Amino acid sequence: NRGTITADSVYLTELPGGSTVPGDSSSSGAGDSITFVPDQALEANTQYQFNVTSALTDESGTPFAPYTATFTTGS
Repeated sequence: NRGTITADSVYLTELPGGSTVPGDSSSSGAGDSITFVPDQALEANTQYQFNVTSALTDESGTPFAPYTATFTTGS
C-alpha cells in the first residue's frame, strides 16, 4: 500500500549510532519493490541499516514482516 510508505515504515540508519539518514522512500509503478534515495551521498566506509517495519502494509492491509539489511559503503 503506497500510502503506508512513510519515514516511519521505510528508513535508513547510520550505524552504530542509529541516526536516521534523510531521504525519500517510494515504490515502483507496479508496487513490487521499495526504493530509498538519500538526500545526500552516503558517507564512505560507513555501515548502514535499511529498515522496513510492520507499519508498511500490502494493498489488503496486511502488515509486512519487519526486515533489516546491513551494508557498508566503500571508500
